[in-house]
This record gives sequence, C-alpha cells and structure tokens, in this order.
Amino acid sequence: MITIEKVNKGKITIIWGTYHNVSYGFGGLTSIYKYIQKYIKNFKLVYVKDENHNIQNSNSQKVLNEISEVIQKKYGKKLLWPTLHNLEPSISRTEIKKSRQLIKEFGKLFAKKIFDSSQQIKTEKLIWLQDYLMVYVIPYLKGLLKNIPIAISLHNSLIGINSHLLPNIDKKLFINAILKADLITCQTKEDAKALRKQANKINFKIQNNKIKSVPVGINFELRNKYAIHTLTIENMNNLSTILKNKMVISSISSLEITKGILLELDTIEKLLIKHPNVSNKFVLLRVLPIRKRYANLQEYETLKNKVLSKIKKINKLHGTKYWKPIVLLSSYEGFDDYQISAVQRLTNIGIVFSVRDGLNLFPLETIASKQEDDKPVLFLISKYAGISNYIKNNVWLIDPYNIKENADKIYTALNLASNLNYSHLQFSKLKEEAQKLSAKRWLNEIISNLALIHNEHTRQNRQDP
Repeated sequence: MITIEKVNKGKITIIWGTYHNVSYGFGGLTSIYKYIQKYIKNFKLVYVKDENHNIQNSNSQKVLNEISEVIQKKYGKKLLWPTLHNLEPSISRTEIKKSRQLIKEFGKLFAKKIFDSSQQIKTEKLIWLQDYLMVYVIPYLKGLLKNIPIAISLHNSLIGINSHLLPNIDKKLFINAILKADLITCQTKEDAKALRKQANKINFKIQNNKIKSVPVGINFELRNKYAIHTLTIENMNNLSTILKNKMVISSISSLEITKGILLELDTIEKLLIKHPNVSNKFVLLRVLPIRKRYANLQEYETLKNKVLSKIKKINKLHGTKYWKPIVLLSSYEGFDDYQISAVQRLTNIGIVFSVRDGLNLFPLETIASKQEDDKPVLFLISKYAGISNYIKNNVWLIDPYNIKENADKIYTALNLASNLNYSHLQFSKLKEEAQKLSAKRWLNEIISNLALIHNEHTRQNRQDP
C-alpha cells in the first residue's frame, strides 16, 4: 500500500517526467523542482531533451531529440500553448498535419525512456508527469507500466480547450490521451471544469475523482532562506543605487504572449500621460528572462523586439537625464534566486498582467520573501491569472485589457503604498493566506490521491478471480 510515510522513508520512488532538464536554468517548473526536492528522498527526474545523447542510447535519444524539437516548437508553442490559453494560434494547417504524424512516435519514445528508467528502480513507483506535452506519453506508458499509477499536473491554463481555436481532431487527440492518466491535476477549478466539459462533449466517461484542482505551491522556508542571504542583501544594495529611493513597481515573467507584457507597458505609458505628477516618483522594475531555445521562432523574436522597442520609447518620451520610468533586467541565462529575492523584497507594488495563466508564482514568492521590516506590498493581479483565485489580502483584481482603468489603479496604489506600513497582524495575515499554497501541501495532495487510486486498484485485483 502506498502512503506518504513510505515516500518520506524512501520506500517509494517518484519518477518525474518532463520536457527539459529542470534541475537547472529558470522557469516555473525549475522553481517547483527545487521546492519539492526537500520533501522527497527517492526522486528520479526523466526528461525528453538530452543533449548528451552520444553518451548512452545514442540512436533512440537522437531521434527523440529531433522529433521533440518539432513537437515542442511547432505543435506545442504555435498551436497548443496559445489555444489552451484561449489565444489565436500561429501555425499553418500543413505544419499541424506534419506535427500530428510525429506525436505518436514522440509518445512511444519518451514512454520507453521512462520505462527503461523505471526498471532500474527496486522500490514501489509512482509516475508523475509535468505539463501539457507529456499528455501524449500517457497512453504508451499505460501499456508499458500497467500497474503503476500515473499522474499528470498541468501548469498552464486549460480554458481554451473548449474554444473553436483548437481543431476538433486535436481536441480529441489531447482528451483521449490525457484521460488515460489515473490522476489529472489543474491549477484552478475553472481549468478542471473546462477539461471535464470537453471530455463530456466527446462522450468520454470519466471517474469523478480523476480530474482535480490542485494548485502548485512554493517552499516558503526555502524562499525565506534566499531572502535573508547575504547575496540577496548585496543585490538589494546594488539595485537601490539604481532605483534611488523611488517607489518600486515590479513584474517578473518570462517572455510569453500569455504574460500580457505589452499591455503592462501600455498601462505604464498611460499612467505617465494621464498622471504626469507621478514622474520621477516610481520605477517599473521589469525582470524578463529570455529563453534561448525559442530564439529562432519568428513569433518569439517579434514579441521580444516589440517589448524592447516599447520600453525604449517610454523611457525616451517620459524619462529625464537622471530618471527612467522602466528599468529592464533581461538575460538569456535567467536570474538566480538571490537576484529574484532582492527584487521581491524591494517591491512596493507587484503587477501581474497575464491574459491567461495557469497560476503564476510571482505573488507567492514575493510574499514569502518579504521580511517584517520591509516595505509592504500591494498587488494588481489579472483576473485571468490562476493565483487570483487563491490570495485576496492586499490584492486588487484587474482586467489587463482595460489600460485606462489599470493606469488609474496603479496611480491610486502608488499613493496608498507610499503611506502604508505593515502592522504585525496585517503581515501575519498576508503570510498565512499565502502559505496555504505550499509545495509540501501540493506534493502531499498528489501522493495522497495516487495512493487512493493505487489502493483501489489493488483491492479490485484481489477481488477479480
């Protein structure tokens, strides 16, 4: 019988399947991987892309690398990613057809890779897949590992699964594959509802407990450790010389069409035009990691150029010799936890302008990083970001498309935040609310649900003649 205690004692191994090697680099899954490592003793990471394929399994890994490159950059980024977020895709019918032909091979090859890894493990096993491209691996894994529970956690929005933007054949392909998992977790109840609705449309019978809303969380102890580290203090001091005691509006996200970065910049421009008295009183600290692997995608390059051009224009038109309204921190290498923690501790107003988002960890990480003697933080969070369902204290919901109204809200927030001080009670309430979304809770809930499924399978197998 699978129990959390067995996992904690190292008697069960969790096999984590994902696309990239998330043990380094940056991004949501990398952060999550760091957060849950503390709680799992037996943990096996298996990922699709392996640039060291010459070392072992060279032929199959090389083929997997080549196929997955097409699947990820074309079918994934150009079709699935935007349509699941209810945005227009940017892929031709010819590219879709070619990609579909490769999905089956992709699923088979990565399922075999996970299977081979599992054969080296002597303990009981749980398979836990991460994010939407892993959906197509599930049917083949079920064939290879029939008695091992398989969970998949989706970190992106699913609201677009029912829209006309995703072709029906691709909806069926996605649904038929994902519903073969024993457990499917989404970030919000809205996402879980959308998935159930699409399953019903194609007459796919599902168990009530198969699809659950289980939002991911963060490791608060780890983030606090980063926040008080000497390297974070050093980064705070360096940033303070640039910020020059201005109010800090901060935004942290990767360069994605779903993050609403251009809407965010349009709002700052409107703020400066409509409320010129805020000039020289604030700085938008925009942290923007740029992913190398998308550098050759035209859509990605176009978005990057638009963002950089917009920032340059705003700074030129509204800045002065000694003050620029936007400070851009951008890197192809990402940022370490001490750099991010420094930004979060200095933040007076955190903004999330996502037009669709699975959850968004930025507000949680900022709350976790704040120390009691830091300046308070207010948040303006898009109603389309999953995190808006879970934290309410010091949070104003916004519609990212309403630029004029959002400029007014930021203006009000700047005036309010400049005179705001935490009481001990306010600080505790803010932390307490956020701590409900912990990585440990997320991990325990996934394992608990898989344990129930595993135990039910065991009971049924004993009853069968």
